[in-house]
Amino acid sequence: MPSKIMTISIPESMHRHVQNRVSGDAYGSVSEYFRELIRHDQRITQRALQQAAIERQAAVGLSRAPSHRPIRWAKVLRSDVYGFRAKEPSHYRSRF
Repeated sequence: MPSKIMTISIPESMHRHVQNRVSGDAYGSVSEYFRELIRHDQRITQRALQQAAIERQAAVGLSRAPSHRPIRWAKVLRSDVYGFRAKEPSHYRSRF
């Protein structure tokens, strides 16, 4: 993928911080430092989106959940989120 050039303005204190990080062998260049910051932000954003999706799915599922079986519903919701079939406890199985 071709690289794009981006110019930013930062205060002197931030400039010194970036230069210290680069000269301290933590990063090979200023560009590498900023790319790593962006990657980190992307990971955080992705996790937040995934968590929001899980919470939305749980909220929808809980609104349909029978109130007398909360543990069973929690297992069902987890199974939907994590992609496995939950085994419900024997005392929740139908006796009919």
